[in-house]
Amino acid sequence: MTVTLTKPIVLHSAIAYLSLVREVERKDIQEYLSGHKKFESTVIDGRVREYLKEIKIYDEQYHLTSYGNSVRATGKVKTRKEGKYQIWYTQDDSFFGNKIFYFTRFQPQKDNNNRIQPLSLNFDQEHFHLSVSDPKQNEFFRFELLPK
Repeated sequence: MTVTLTKPIVLHSAIAYLSLVREVERKDIQEYLSGHKKFESTVIDGRVREYLKEIKIYDEQYHLTSYGNSVRATGKVKTRKEGKYQIWYTQDDSFFGNKIFYFTRFQPQKDNNNRIQPLSLNFDQEHFHLSVSDPKQNEFFRFELLPK
């Protein structure tokens, strides 16, 4: 037996500047951490090690952090994205609360900002699972909103 429940949802839309973190697949970093990828140049190898330390995969002594061990196992690296996005969200919904349902990158325009109005929202959760902005790709991803 299949049961379907329906509920009308009011979605709001706004254009907002967001800072978010999402995981992306980085097989090249995973291969380097697993020892399958080497650089002949010590200069390049040193720069790669410094980059991995900067993004917290290595600690100060160039040992793998717990995050680094996770990257070596999964190949997923957290990357920060910032920009202007159009978001579709619920606000004070009885079932969903404040939740972002979808967003897409908004191309900045060279107009004056007379239409800007503050948006006061507090999203109830730290992590979001959304469909990607490109409808041709049928996948979901997880991201986190960062504070200003």
